[in-house]
Amino acid sequence: MLKRLKIENLVLIKHAELFFQSGFTIITGETGSGKTVLLQALKYVTGERSDADAVREGALKAIIDAEFDVPTRTAIEGLLEDGGISWEHNTPLLLKREISREGRSRAFINCQMVTLSLLQAIGKQLVDFTDQHAHHTLKSSDQHRKLLDLFGCYPSILEAACKAKKELTEINHRFSSLQREVEARELKLQEIASAMQEIVDANVQEDEEKTISVEHNRLFHGQQLMEKTAHLEQLLEEPPFALISQAKKIHQLLQQVSTIDPNLKELLSLSHEISMNAQELGRSISSYRSEIEDDPKRLDHLEQRIAILEKLYRKYGDPIKHLAELTAQEAKLHALDIDIEHIQLQQEEIERHSLELAQKRFKARSKAAAHLSSELTKRLQGLNIPHARFSIEVEFGLSEDQVRFSLQANPGQPSGPIGDHASGGELSRVMIALQSAIGEKHPTPTVVFDEVDANIGGETATIIGEIFSELGKKRQVLAITHFPQVADQADHHLRIDKEFEKNETSAAIYTLGEKEKAKELLRMLGGKKAVK
Repeated sequence: MLKRLKIENLVLIKHAELFFQSGFTIITGETGSGKTVLLQALKYVTGERSDADAVREGALKAIIDAEFDVPTRTAIEGLLEDGGISWEHNTPLLLKREISREGRSRAFINCQMVTLSLLQAIGKQLVDFTDQHAHHTLKSSDQHRKLLDLFGCYPSILEAACKAKKELTEINHRFSSLQREVEARELKLQEIASAMQEIVDANVQEDEEKTISVEHNRLFHGQQLMEKTAHLEQLLEEPPFALISQAKKIHQLLQQVSTIDPNLKELLSLSHEISMNAQELGRSISSYRSEIEDDPKRLDHLEQRIAILEKLYRKYGDPIKHLAELTAQEAKLHALDIDIEHIQLQQEEIERHSLELAQKRFKARSKAAAHLSSELTKRLQGLNIPHARFSIEVEFGLSEDQVRFSLQANPGQPSGPIGDHASGGELSRVMIALQSAIGEKHPTPTVVFDEVDANIGGETATIIGEIFSELGKKRQVLAITHFPQVADQADHHLRIDKEFEKNETSAAIYTLGEKEKAKELLRMLGGKKAVK
């Protein structure tokens, strides 16, 4: 619930810091004194959009701070965690909003800057605003369903039905995707078959590209190889170098001198090896040279083959690997019929389960609708609509039920949707009746009523005051009223006065004790003006 609200430079309020308690708190004051500014501050700090007009004249920015006690195990915990906001159980939650003269706005939660959307999401879990214009939400079937579910209190049924609906949506999506694949299968199979045939016809061998590249390179440079190897043979066999004969001579000379100096015999094996290697080199070069071909037809064939392989590699990457992938794709496409049959069985099972849960949800809502219709009829009759007949229609839907609120306010009048067939005063009483009927089942700990009693009479005001007082035992209630009958029922009383000083207008907020409260009630009745 709301514990503290601090306001600086917001419209008429220059500075105010208020502390709130549980129960029913009433806010009163002369028309134009700034009562709605107080609630507007609460709306801003819980995420409502703002503009520069909110900043008090002469100030650079408006600042609103709020402190809340937050119950554990609520949606707020998940929102804070998802937003990366630090918060420990049993500690206050601090919200802050800054609005600049230029219209810029900044939001904070526990001193961490956050997006306005996150502040709004948190704010909706903290404060429920009901004002004179809130009856527009009663035209929404979604809102009717939400209120009915809050009253009925069957979250496990709703969660199970929602989960089944999600599973059904997912399986339907997968089935549609498979159907589209089946429809496109023939064309895809033709494309795969064409690609596979192209690769098979090419008869690509493992590492073929490297192998023929070497052969092509040798044929393409055949003339150069002939010339170079002939020169090598000349160097080895013919003067002036004749390396083979020179190596033999070196070996012979070493044999001769080693007879003179035995120490040179160690070099004989080395000279012998050089001589033998030179001879082997000569034989190898001669053999290689004899195998060099000049085959234009073979060269042309290799170039054509290289062109085919390059085309395949450009088109498919590794053609052998791609052929395996195409084979797998082909098998998968042929297996689509089996996949379709399998997923249809799953779909039927999920549809059956989803239908069972949807029917269970419908029964729970129908039962809750009967109870809430009776409860609201009784409460509306107690709010001086003596012939009221409130009804709730629940229409079954596999995905979601349709819920419609209807009201017959007077005998002889047709029953119709409350958004179209109810007056402003009747709608105000419907909203009050709904809030009191739902009571502590509503997840939002604080409810705010902003002059929802504006279109009612004094006798009804007394009843509304009693309802607010009773609701205050279950939730924190803040209300603005002009009726002393409502204000007299409050546990706590705030009065807002407009003050004038040195050509400056401001609003001051006072917490009233019993004596001050009595004087304020007298003023509201039209008696002596309240004394500060």
